[in-house]
Amino acid sequence: MIKLVINNLMPTQPHRFIFICQKEHSQKYGLQQKLKSWSANAEVIEINGLTEGAACTVLAAKNLINNQDALMIANSDQYVDINIDDYLDFMETGNLDGLIMTMTANDPKWSFVKVDENNLVREVVEKVVISDEATVGIYNFKHGSDFVAAAEAMIDSNLRVNNEFYVAPTYNQLINDKNHKVGIFNVGSEANGMYGLGIPDDLNLFLSLAICNEALGKVK
Repeated sequence: MIKLVINNLMPTQPHRFIFICQKEHSQKYGLQQKLKSWSANAEVIEINGLTEGAACTVLAAKNLINNQDALMIANSDQYVDINIDDYLDFMETGNLDGLIMTMTANDPKWSFVKVDENNLVREVVEKVVISDEATVGIYNFKHGSDFVAAAEAMIDSNLRVNNEFYVAPTYNQLINDKNHKVGIFNVGSEANGMYGLGIPDDLNLFLSLAICNEALGKVK
């Protein structure tokens, strides 16, 4: 599953994957060797135990991402039916400071974005339906340092949801504090553009669909 996600998100432009894993899982499943064999020049960071949320987990790689390089943050449990180069080109041609991959949904289990008349993000909210644009779990920043600064500001202000620090709300810091331009890129809907892989029911559905064979055929 992880190899499939890596292939799905691998662009043609120069890049480096940074994997953040539970140390226990890394040692049990030999993830250091596997991940580095699946992605050249990869970095694997091992952490002990759970963090206070996904934003904190990403900050475990602060020394690698707190710079002017572009940053993509992605979960390891979804497949998106797009060419990732098209997504990255959309951010570049739009001169955006951030880009959120979205899908059409209305279930409060997701995070949601509200956009203005120019389709620029005005607000990001976790687990509250404020629009029909739900986040997929793939987030881009023009500079890694923008995410680091926003995440640390969010944490310093103790802005939690369900007692956790999420990645999506960091965009609020950029929009409100620095007037950054953040856009969206809609890939469809659940099981029709975005396919969950993280729980058995979602994975079994994906395995039953023709797109699964197409996706597996692209894995190198």
